[in-house]
Amino acid sequence: MAPDSARDELLGTLLSMGVECLGNTKVSDAELSDRLSKALDCSQLLSPSSVSGSPLLNLDPASLSPWDDQPLRKKLGPETPQESLESLCRSPGPCQYEDAFKTLRETIAFMSDVWESEAKMVVVEDEAKSAQIVIRVHDVVKLNSNTPVVVVLYKHVLLDQDTPAGQERSDHEIVSALISKQSSLRYRASLQEQRLLLRLLDLNSPRLSPSYRPRRRACEGHHERSFLLPLHPLSIGDVNHLSREPGCPRCGDRNAKTCTFCDYGQYCSPVCQSGEKAPHKLFCRPVAFGTWQIFTFHPLPVLGLSYLSVSALTAIDDEAIPFDDYFKPTTQEPPSNIYSDRPFMARIEGNSVSVRVYDRLITCDFYMFRDQDAKSYMDLCKATGMGWQGMWCYRWVKRVSDWQLAICVDVLPEMDPSW
Repeated sequence: MAPDSARDELLGTLLSMGVECLGNTKVSDAELSDRLSKALDCSQLLSPSSVSGSPLLNLDPASLSPWDDQPLRKKLGPETPQESLESLCRSPGPCQYEDAFKTLRETIAFMSDVWESEAKMVVVEDEAKSAQIVIRVHDVVKLNSNTPVVVVLYKHVLLDQDTPAGQERSDHEIVSALISKQSSLRYRASLQEQRLLLRLLDLNSPRLSPSYRPRRRACEGHHERSFLLPLHPLSIGDVNHLSREPGCPRCGDRNAKTCTFCDYGQYCSPVCQSGEKAPHKLFCRPVAFGTWQIFTFHPLPVLGLSYLSVSALTAIDDEAIPFDDYFKPTTQEPPSNIYSDRPFMARIEGNSVSVRVYDRLITCDFYMFRDQDAKSYMDLCKATGMGWQGMWCYRWVKRVSDWQLAICVDVLPEMDPSW
């Protein structure tokens, strides 16, 4: 794979997990790769069902009890109501890797079907069958009452004609002999999806105890040992930590000084600042010279469980029925703040009842209803009237407090994002 393509894949896969890195980031490929491995670790080890925040070391599945609790698929492939809502609300993005993490979770969930099959084996392959990962689920044990550990033996085989003959061909012959004797399942996955799965398997492999020796079948002598755990979306804290990019965006120097106009951009010298002038101007101008207006938002009412249901209320003659008859206040916690005091891009959507302000990750998600604050509602609707067909717009936003946002209302971004 070409270096640029490999880097794009790293950036895209991180983005699919919610870790946002600028396309022109000067973070090295090695650091991006390490960041992706850490993100995968956070997903499987810092999930709600984990036993600790530390990487598992010297795991001995033979010392754990068999998994016999809840259905395996329910634990391997959970989707929370919040995830379902976010998938409905999020607009499709241009990134070809945007579903990479979701697909990985689906692949791991499929291991429950493999475990229940007769051969307990699956061949993960791309459409052209240029590469395969042969996986046999050896055992499923219980790390705790909520966390199954899927112990596997796996082998990666390259079948591309451009691959030099020799070891790969020998591997292919061995694997073909193994598959022909077993009624193995087939699972379609692109080469990029296979690489992400291999990264996870390779990440967990050395964590198994050296004394653990699973019983191997014929032709499995060269298979690697590993295990899979349930994967969960990254926490807000993990996303914030993994998205940090300190230093000069031009050369990567961490001894950078802050831009005196926007008080955010960092550059190590006038030379680097001049070279980065064009992209920084898109951000600096609205932040430095725009009019920032503070808006106070409120918890989402009980019946407004999603923006879709709120939008549906546009058909109601809300002048005839008091607002309080429709909704009752809640004690909802304020959205998490992953940006601290940094400006970020938000999308503003409005209708005849409410206005919604949210970021791309939907970690910052605020609602305002007309009957709660008519003036602020109209100010935000005026902003949306300057956007796409008067339905939505994008603005720079800063977090002021738990329920307050400062929004740059009068300066439009030079270019709207695609989400």
